[in-house]
Order: sequence, then C-alpha cells, then structure tokens
Amino acid sequence: MARTNHWGAMAAAAGTLVAVGLLVLIMVVAEVRPAEATFPGKNGRIAFVRDRGLLGAHIYTINPDGSGLTKISTRPFFASSPAWSPDDKKIAFSGLTYSGFTFPGLLRGNPDIYVVNANGGSLKRITESRAIDASPSWSPDGKKIAFVRQRGETGLNTVCRQSCIYKTRVNGTGLKRLTSPKRFASDPARSPNGKKIAYSLFVRREKPEVRSSR
Repeated sequence: MARTNHWGAMAAAAGTLVAVGLLVLIMVVAEVRPAEATFPGKNGRIAFVRDRGLLGAHIYTINPDGSGLTKISTRPFFASSPAWSPDDKKIAFSGLTYSGFTFPGLLRGNPDIYVVNANGGSLKRITESRAIDASPSWSPDGKKIAFVRQRGETGLNTVCRQSCIYKTRVNGTGLKRLTSPKRFASDPARSPNGKKIAYSLFVRREKPEVRSSR
C-alpha cells in the first residue's frame, strides 16, 4: 500500500500564517494532511494516524471490526507513516516533536524515524538529522528500515540535495544513502526477498519513473 508523506503539505499550508492568521492556519493544516493507515499483518490489527492538525497527530491501532482501539504513540507530538514490522511486534513511523513556531509559521524541529513496540512501549528514535525523514519501510527480516530523507544534510553518507532513499539498522546504526543526491526519490518498498528496494524517481516533475536499488 502506498504511503503518503504529508510533511511537505503541512509546511506549505503552515506558511499561510503570514497572510491569514493562526486560526485559518489550523483549519488549513487539518484539512490538507491526508489520513494514513497501513494494512494489518499477521495480528490482524490496522495501524493508522489520528490527526488533529496543530493539536497533534498520533499512531493508533484497531481491529478490522472497529474494536480494540489503542493509542500507540504519545510522543513525538506529530506522527505519520506507520509501518508494521514483518513479525507485527513493532511499528516504525515518522515523528516530529513540537517545540513552537518559526517565522513564517512553520513548526520547529525535523521529523525523524521512530520505532515503538506494538503495545506502545520502548519508543526509540533511530534517525536524527536536520532533514525530513519519512516513509519507513521494513526489510523482510525486520533488521533494517529504508526511508526517505528530504531537504538535505551534509556529513558522511548523508549528503542529499533533494529527496533520497536511505537505509539504517533498527538500532540506528549503519546509515547509508542509496540514491543520487541530485534526484528526487520517494516511496521506498522492499522486495519480498529483501535484496532490492523499489522507489519512485522523479527525473522531471511531470514524468515520474519507478526504478530499483539494492
């Protein structure tokens, strides 16, 4: 199932604060960000985002019949892109901790990738950067996570000018960039055997392509 990265949409909507004020900003942000959910795995539960705009967004799980609603994340304050681990024991997601505003109304901080147990315990941040980390995708063995890093960062194995696919171990070590720093890549998805990653590559804005990378 394709996952939508809503951080760009949220930032764009937040920019309207300069012209129309905080009240309209809250309404716009709440409307543009799409609902996000991931299909259940072996345990049958669905993970999804309950989004209240600038009041916060958190990960919940629920049974397909609507019973057993459980809140999984209490922090970071804004969560998105939930993804079940292959054994259904953990959920990876992108999260942004609220720390106020910067002119012209953009939220402070940068989304990072987090991993939490299916019952909400043992929350761990596995990436930390000045970029936007989103759209986590597990390897079949549950040991690594591929994700998208946007808006660039400099450093060993981390140079990305546009939007790149990275991978890291679940413990946060072994960070490696997989795609060109000059291209716009998104939506990583592991092959069933874990040897390749499919992703969308925008060579030009009007002509998206799909390629793969080990």
